[in-house]
Amino acid sequence: GKSYWLGMNSLADLTQEEYAQRYLGFNKEYLKAQALKGLIKTPGAAATSMFTEFGISQTTLDFVLGTPATDVNAKIAELKRLVKAGLKTGTMTGVDVYLDEGAFDRLVGHATIKSYYLVGDNSSRAYREATEQYMQWGVMDMFEHKGVRFIQYNPTFKLPDGTTEDFLASNTGIAVPRGARGLFRGYN
Repeated sequence: GKSYWLGMNSLADLTQEEYAQRYLGFNKEYLKAQALKGLIKTPGAAATSMFTEFGISQTTLDFVLGTPATDVNAKIAELKRLVKAGLKTGTMTGVDVYLDEGAFDRLVGHATIKSYYLVGDNSSRAYREATEQYMQWGVMDMFEHKGVRFIQYNPTFKLPDGTTEDFLASNTGIAVPRGARGLFRGYN
């Protein structure tokens, strides 16, 4: 008889995530990180700002962490009010603040916060287990205080053209409401 050659499609063995990473040069983490910044952005394409699209302004708040006299607890209260005021979808359960390494270190080293960081909830078993869970996604440290979860997270993404892009600029952070229904939606 005749012999037949059966070719296998190597793409069939890839998940959507693996295909996007290998052939399109990005992954879901990159897309989610951009969404946290209010951007719809894929490598090599122009970014679309959701702030511009919806006609809203992005509010900034300087924690003034370089000044020992800064009342960081008052800044946290102000941050929560700003996030709540900007929330258009109803309620939230808290605030998550993603910080680069420098901003996180300055926060937990500030005189107002240092003792909370060293002896607060961070010593509990539940906290340690939660931090270990987050570490698999690139989180290096976490600290919760007054309903705000401060997360040290600043991955560097490799783009298809060989360049890299940090999630956050040096000594900055991004605050997002936690537990706000309908704020982010994911599609496969």
